[in-house]
Amino acid sequence: MEKKRLLQILIYVMLVTFILSGCQPLTQTGKKDTEQDQETQIEEVWIENPIPEEERKDIEGSEQMGNAECEMFINAISPSEPLNLTTEQKLEDFDFFWNKIQEKVYCLEDILAEVGIDYEESIAEFREEMSKSQNDYEFYKILNDSAQMVRGNWHVKLVMPYTALLEGITLSKTIGQIKETDGDETDHRLKYWDVLLVQNDMNYRTNRRSNGESGEMPELKIINEKTAMITLPTFYYSFQREEAGELLIEYMKQVSDYENVIFDMKGNRGGINSFFYDNLIAPNIDEPLTYTIYPIFKMAEELLGANMVTPTDDIPGEFRLGYKGIKNYPSEPISQLPEEEKGDFGNADHFMRYERTVFPRYDHKILDGKLWLLTYPENYSSAEEFAISCKKTGFATLVGKQTKGDGGAGIMGLRFELPNSRLYGSVQCVWTLNEDGTSNMEEGTKPDIESPEGETPLETCLRVIGESEKQ
Repeated sequence: MEKKRLLQILIYVMLVTFILSGCQPLTQTGKKDTEQDQETQIEEVWIENPIPEEERKDIEGSEQMGNAECEMFINAISPSEPLNLTTEQKLEDFDFFWNKIQEKVYCLEDILAEVGIDYEESIAEFREEMSKSQNDYEFYKILNDSAQMVRGNWHVKLVMPYTALLEGITLSKTIGQIKETDGDETDHRLKYWDVLLVQNDMNYRTNRRSNGESGEMPELKIINEKTAMITLPTFYYSFQREEAGELLIEYMKQVSDYENVIFDMKGNRGGINSFFYDNLIAPNIDEPLTYTIYPIFKMAEELLGANMVTPTDDIPGEFRLGYKGIKNYPSEPISQLPEEEKGDFGNADHFMRYERTVFPRYDHKILDGKLWLLTYPENYSSAEEFAISCKKTGFATLVGKQTKGDGGAGIMGLRFELPNSRLYGSVQCVWTLNEDGTSNMEEGTKPDIESPEGETPLETCLRVIGESEKQ
């Protein structure tokens, strides 16, 4: 807490100094200098737009607990006694998990059939395995294996106990309080599962170690004197979010005067939505950018209870997270959707209206040239949301292959607790429609320019750029 107070005092002093001097913080660029005359050169600067202090932590991550702090808290929790689930309890949890998934994912069987999986047959096989399981560890492994058949096709998962423990840590649980608390009943139960799996499962141990780690960092590649490419292999930057964001900003400043800048999402399966809003869109707009989405869903009390959807009798809500603002309107029956949003609703009976606004990060955008986004079949989750944002606003031209989908709604999956093991499952039950009326969950997003067979998205993009230069 003392560090936090010192940081607040420092920020306050800096702000007062800038106000009194009539200046604003400056962020320098690596852009090439331009000659004002024969003797003088002026280096261009980007002036950071101010963000309210209560929102700045969402960008800088200064208030986040680090990996070591989180681990200290978790280590202080003692595991509950072994559960020793009976066969009946295991089967009850298995059925509860899959009944919940099937209830929320209206097209689950069709989605799996497209990738060669017979849902009914697979569930029967996993259930048979479950009936023969000998202990709690085998129960977890079979249930987790069964959830993997949906992975990458819809947001469905058995939440890792360690992940659930991490998510339960809030800013109120400071280091000083770790010695005073041993967690609640849920923490004890989750800690039991975490210890059990660490002791028995190498894959779990590996995933646990990498839970808070970031993936591959972006890279800058100069293609020629007019065109550059920045790779975006992931948006999953947790504790390394600030480092990855600064790297992106530096890369963009180095190529700020290039005629074409390509963002390559090869291998990107999503991560943290705020990362691309704050570090890709916001730095490259000079006025607020707004677009509207209409998430659709089947109304249920549990969705309202989890605050996943806006009640029908509520008033519009408005909030801002970093450089992204959202205004959400009350839910309405699906019959009230705008005409252009008609399409395949599946089992949805209600919708919400979200207005998303991205605010400029600087007083003028970094990249002056045309922006391109390369898309691939593996693009999913927040990578999908970035593709949708680019397409709806014209921020970048999409080139490549149709994406996987499941990312337009920008809403976390519904968490539910299993009755006996008290483990958590998660399922996405809010989705969006594409411009042609198809479900984004099933179809993904079509690029503006599709790569023909035998041509990579990059090859297509460079060909299109070359053709435009000849005109």
